[in-house]
Amino acid sequence: MKKCISIFLLLLAELTYGQTVHSVTVSVGQGAGCPVVASIEHSPYFEVFPNPATATFTIQTDLEHAHFRLMDLHGRTLKNDQILSRRQEVNIDGLPRGVYILHLHNEKTSDRIKIRIK
Repeated sequence: MKKCISIFLLLLAELTYGQTVHSVTVSVGQGAGCPVVASIEHSPYFEVFPNPATATFTIQTDLEHAHFRLMDLHGRTLKNDQILSRRQEVNIDGLPRGVYILHLHNEKTSDRIKIRIK
């Protein structure tokens, strides 16, 4: 008789869809002699809106102890701050039109998203 051993492998993948960055967790177990997907969990962990933005944009996240850095395409930091609430508004008034990189990070995760200023 075969012994069934449950093996769980957590695969974290980060997917970017437009303005929202999603975290996907896939649990894989061992079924009757072959691996099976036990569950797939999906949750966005930060959202930025509006994008494109004009004078401000909002970062919405459940991440704790998070920081953001807004950079131009040359890698120069234009704004750098701690995220103090679940929804934080960022003033971009005075920045020229163009594409920027928003880097959101804490001690456990880090991701980037493109922000357009019009």
